[in-house]
Amino acid sequence: MKFEEFGFRGAYHNIWAFDLEEKDRKLFEDFPDQGKANVILGYGYIDHQAGLSFEVLSLGVKSDESFHFFEGKNEVSIKIRIGNILDREFYFFDKEDEYFKDRYTEKIEMVDEHYQTSDAQHATRLLELIDPLRNTEYPDDVLVALMKEGCQTEGCWCRLESFDEDQKAFMCTLLNKPYQDFGVHVHDLIPVYALNGEKGIVLYSLF
Repeated sequence: MKFEEFGFRGAYHNIWAFDLEEKDRKLFEDFPDQGKANVILGYGYIDHQAGLSFEVLSLGVKSDESFHFFEGKNEVSIKIRIGNILDREFYFFDKEDEYFKDRYTEKIEMVDEHYQTSDAQHATRLLELIDPLRNTEYPDDVLVALMKEGCQTEGCWCRLESFDEDQKAFMCTLLNKPYQDFGVHVHDLIPVYALNGEKGIVLYSLF
């Protein structure tokens, strides 16, 4: 299965195996039986700054349709960003999911604790309506239309920080400098609204 078939929602807080390539082996010199391995077992999470990532739990061997995974190393943290493995084959273990989560509990808990988010930020990740506007590698980043009288509408990438249910507005960090003068700058926090139009969902900020 390719990543595009399950996306960040399928990866987030789930365990997947994916093919190990020869160029990866230098990362795993201290891992048991790394010379035999041909797959990597990883736990998916979102780093707010670095995007969708997998924490390596262990290495394993795929033979036909069977898998065998070695012991991991809790004292070693290896992170693989989704952008580096988009074209690889992924394998999900629906029946064995709870087994893996029990076997690698310590490493998973360390990741969840380190990358825990606020309730407001977590709420932005639950909104499937805006998924078409999310960056593939950075699910917290969305394309926003900046609008101001006297300026042409301009698309900019913004990072979702929170969602105000009462105001129906997101608060987002502006990630790139607009070409026009909207009165805002990179790293400014701006309000962003959603509009569901004929061509689908649009996020916009009006100045």
